[in-house]
Amino acid sequence: MTLPSNRTEQSFLNTLCTLLVTPVAAVCLVVCIAGAPAMAQDEPGNEPPAQPEPPVDPDDLEDEPAAEEEAGDGDEPGHEEGEGHDDADAPVSPDVQAQDLQAKVNAAMLAAQRFEAEGRWRKAADKYAEALQLMPDNAQAAAGYRKAAGLLDERPMLRSGGSSVGAVQMELQEQRERTIIEFNDAVLRVQQLLEQERWDEAQQSMLTAKIKLDQRKSYLSQADYEEMESQADTLISTIDQGRINARLLDQQAQSEEARQSSEDSRARERREKDRIITENLRRVRELQLQRKYTEALQVLDRILFLDSNNPTAQMLRDLIEQTQGLVEYSNNVQAVQQGLQDISVEMQQSLVIPRSNINGPGPRGITEDYLYPEDWEALSARRKGLGGYQESERDRRIRRELSSNQVEIEFSAEMTFQRGLDFLQEVSGVQVYPDWTTLNAMGVDETTTFEGGLQLSKLPLDIVL
Repeated sequence: MTLPSNRTEQSFLNTLCTLLVTPVAAVCLVVCIAGAPAMAQDEPGNEPPAQPEPPVDPDDLEDEPAAEEEAGDGDEPGHEEGEGHDDADAPVSPDVQAQDLQAKVNAAMLAAQRFEAEGRWRKAADKYAEALQLMPDNAQAAAGYRKAAGLLDERPMLRSGGSSVGAVQMELQEQRERTIIEFNDAVLRVQQLLEQERWDEAQQSMLTAKIKLDQRKSYLSQADYEEMESQADTLISTIDQGRINARLLDQQAQSEEARQSSEDSRARERREKDRIITENLRRVRELQLQRKYTEALQVLDRILFLDSNNPTAQMLRDLIEQTQGLVEYSNNVQAVQQGLQDISVEMQQSLVIPRSNINGPGPRGITEDYLYPEDWEALSARRKGLGGYQESERDRRIRRELSSNQVEIEFSAEMTFQRGLDFLQEVSGVQVYPDWTTLNAMGVDETTTFEGGLQLSKLPLDIVL
């Protein structure tokens, strides 16, 4: 905005007098007076010497705190404290509306110039754009916007060049179209990510698009901004709900997988149990054919432990128990019959008159109770006399030792035959050489134990042997 120095000064003073009429205009007056020096610099001949542009700080391109952003907007018209509200509902004249609009433009310009002096070109461009929205034919705002946009390297997409108001309006339109296109591309990208269930990337893209939308809202109308913001919020809510639904689906899938795994495990256990039962039933049948009924009943008990309601095992158990009882009864009847037969034979043998054999062949004796070998006389002659068998001195000495040594033994049921001989040899000092051939024929070997144990008081060693 340019303030002439001659004829316009009188109009400016008249305007000041008019502004003092309403409370709303009071604030506008303060703003206009504060902005007059800055606007006066635009008069011909009053331009300050060109200053080098401050360097652009990348950090200044980001969003500034809300307090700094609103520093140039806080001078909106309103009622001062202490003023009455009698004129609140009174109609506002066109002159007052024009003055109010001019005050807002001046406030935006002052804020833009302050941001420009600080090198915060994006904020300056936003404030210039705000001034252009309020007053599209403001040449100073158009020039300031082009300067700030040029330093930000945000050239128009369709055309460049020119500093007229029309060119600036076209640039604003291009910035608006760029904002809408970038936002729509971001929405399309988010929708594609939603179809792929990439929730985190979709949320990050939508939040980034919303931040850019807030940064460029000065290029949009209020209706367009609110519509796009509502669309962004809707997509963010959709992302959150989709993430929750995906988490619920994952939990449901995990639950279903756990249930299926449990069912598979139970099925494997059932198949394994059926296999064991089938093998045991086959074993029961083999034992039944071999008439090993006790072992068969033990196998059936294992089957019924796995499956207490198995009908085949229950039927076989009853059948085998019945068969085993019949077999035991038959064996008992047969044993009784055999015993009676043996007693009958003994009784009949006892009725036979004994016969004596004095000179006949075979064993000789008066009765069959006492029999002697057929050559008993020759045997007696060999034992005694000069022509008979005589023991050596060593044998007689050993016999004397066996008869003179008295031992006391107490063998447990776990004592083996070989350990008993070793004990006797150790006590008597006599070496004993067992006739294992004869002993084995009698059913005695080294590991044979003394059933019930053996306890003897002091007796000669030959008797103990």
